[in-house]
Amino acid sequence: MKKSILSKTSSVWLALLCLIVFTIVLFVVDDLVHSFDEGGNTAYILFGLLSATACFYIIKQNPKSIWYVPLIINSLLILSAFIEPNFWRLPPNASGIAMWIPVCGGWILTLIFSITAVIKGKKVTNFDNTKTF
Repeated sequence: MKKSILSKTSSVWLALLCLIVFTIVLFVVDDLVHSFDEGGNTAYILFGLLSATACFYIIKQNPKSIWYVPLIINSLLILSAFIEPNFWRLPPNASGIAMWIPVCGGWILTLIFSITAVIKGKKVTNFDNTKTF
């Protein structure tokens, strides 16, 4: 039976790869949609969806990685929560919503998908262990 690339690669490396790729996607999408979305909310929503999906597949393959994969993938946005002065409030003379709303929504979605992946990953692992040949 041929193993997938997810099962061959370390969860840490996959999470770091996702962090790099999703950050590039965040900046590209933000630049493309900046004309009609000044707050960059579309880019943050997309980042949240991508990170939740990646966490699901990585953690499903290795359920023990739930402790670090969501933190690695979201590390730059977690850092921005502490560094960015306008993260928790709307900047003066700005329209839209504050940055924390779509970002924290993405974090919650990531946690939900990660917990679901642990449950599904354990079921698959338990099923595979009960097979006899």
